[in-house]
Amino acid sequence: MAQLYQDLIIEILLWLPVKSVLRYRCLSKSLHAVIDSPKFINWHLSRSSQNFNLRKLIFPERSTKKFLVCDVNIDFEEDIIWLENPVSSSLKEVFGYCNGLVLLNRSVSQRKFGFDLWNPSTRQYREVPGYPFKVTPKVRIIGSGLGYDVSSDDYKALFMVCVERKGQLEVQVWICRLKSTIWKRAQNLPYLAYKIDSDQGSPGIGYFSDGSVHWLCTLFCSNRWKSEIVGFDVQKETFSLVSQPVCSIDSVKGVETKLHVLEGCLCISYVCSSWNNGVNQADLYMRKKDGVDQYTWTKLFSVMEPLFFYTWFDNLKVLGYSKRGDKILLDLGMDYMLSYDLEEKRFRKVEIDQSSNWDSPILGLLVESLVLCL
Repeated sequence: MAQLYQDLIIEILLWLPVKSVLRYRCLSKSLHAVIDSPKFINWHLSRSSQNFNLRKLIFPERSTKKFLVCDVNIDFEEDIIWLENPVSSSLKEVFGYCNGLVLLNRSVSQRKFGFDLWNPSTRQYREVPGYPFKVTPKVRIIGSGLGYDVSSDDYKALFMVCVERKGQLEVQVWICRLKSTIWKRAQNLPYLAYKIDSDQGSPGIGYFSDGSVHWLCTLFCSNRWKSEIVGFDVQKETFSLVSQPVCSIDSVKGVETKLHVLEGCLCISYVCSSWNNGVNQADLYMRKKDGVDQYTWTKLFSVMEPLFFYTWFDNLKVLGYSKRGDKILLDLGMDYMLSYDLEEKRFRKVEIDQSSNWDSPILGLLVESLVLCL
């Protein structure tokens, strides 16, 4: 009977948001131990990933030079996203995010660098020791990311470092295991990369999905430069190229291609602004597992809109589904957000109940998480 009672309490806690769960840590030592256990944290994270109300929107507010993180209710019933309980952190360069954790750059001095691990849901903050390499004009971080290794129940910070030696370039890959803060050098990037794309500036932020961190890179393949999806398996610590969907506008000159993650699945968007016929065209695809190791791309939508209607369409960033899963939230930057109805196939502007303003794309929609920074 006692075990049944405890199992019922745990089941109730799994459905609560992080703020409520943290309050119950103070009731007893046994509850404190349960809530802080890795098993419960992973259970709650899995449940949070299925609950569309447990989301946090993170965006830079330039006036205060901080990141704002707010609770989000994304049901779009009245075209309003309610933002409550803002949590702020000093505005720094973002290196990646995964399972509710955010990786932030921390510049101690011009010669000594490091990074911070931040969980906005629990408000935990942790400083991680500096890199095993010196950042100089000839040693640059061009890509970064944060991933979860399920085999070791550990998070890994990833850095792609471009090193110039005697006119030759190589891209080194450095990994920091965050439990032990032990650094390790992995294999070099096995492709000749021109750049790593990111709508957040430099370095290019990788997106974690299906056990790998993914970047959109411009690579030299088949005697030409081509935009490719590069994946890094966090557990095996190996690189691979990810096939892209067959898209009618992919080969059109001037098309904007961007990676996203939507509810844990890798997404890619192709946006083309044709000034000849005055039309924006946007195609969005989602990658889902089809079998044990097979993946397929599914087109979520393909739309054509007049250029004057949404002039910032090429900044399109996918954020998340609505609670019922029938709408998608899109950020166009410049304080402009849209919802797209998958059934009615139409856009609606989304009003935001928040006085803060931002002038760059939203970083992303984070899952609420109890994952410890320690």
